[in-house]
Amino acid sequence: MERVQRRHLLASVNEAKTIRRTTAKVMQEREQLREKKRLNLAKKLEENGLVGQKLGKHKVPASDIEVQLGENLSENLRGLKVNLSTS
Repeated sequence: MERVQRRHLLASVNEAKTIRRTTAKVMQEREQLREKKRLNLAKKLEENGLVGQKLGKHKVPASDIEVQLGENLSENLRGLKVNLSTS
């Protein structure tokens, strides 16, 4: 009876080692994939900035937006000029 239990215990120990190795390998692959995605995103941000990305419910436009400041501002909202230039 003890022999059978001992064999089962030894077999489960061998399986545990195999499972631990495969889990470590899978985790390492996932970490490499995550790092690769992070580097790709950093490269994309460096090249294009936030253009095309979604912030909240709005998407960042690709065009330059002209902002009116100081003396150019109208007294009411109807007098504001909207200038969107596409590059």
